[in-house]
Amino acid sequence: MPRAARKGKVLKMMIINGQKVETMAKQVSTTINSKEVTLNMAYISETEQKDATRFEFNPLKDKEGYIAKALKSGNKIAIELIKKGTKKGEKDTTVFTNLTAQSLFTVLEAAFGQSRSTSNSIYVRSNPARKQASRAASSIKVNVEGGVL
Repeated sequence: MPRAARKGKVLKMMIINGQKVETMAKQVSTTINSKEVTLNMAYISETEQKDATRFEFNPLKDKEGYIAKALKSGNKIAIELIKKGTKKGEKDTTVFTNLTAQSLFTVLEAAFGQSRSTSNSIYVRSNPARKQASRAASSIKVNVEGGVL
């Protein structure tokens, strides 16, 4: 069975820096604030979306006006970055679709100067499916005696 038939239908369009692109590239290059950036893209099929986790978050630490809508299926995540309408009656504008988490961090760094570590912290706190190991759990000492080796 062809891979597309197994995985389900995927919309063959993406939005890059506010521009509709009628293709499905795995990687794209664009310019943000005079900086050339390369972004990895992620796609989640209609079939995968049925059991996917959805969540939204403000991706910027000290700034309002943007929202990130994430769709997570298995180990894949596709993020849509949306600029909220600021004036009365102004519609929200989709700036990017199909971003991986790392690509979102790249966009935020290029556009707003927000560090990748700050973006990652915001993402981890807002992601209900992400499990971050606590320092206490990682520093527990376990003594095992015997064994097979």
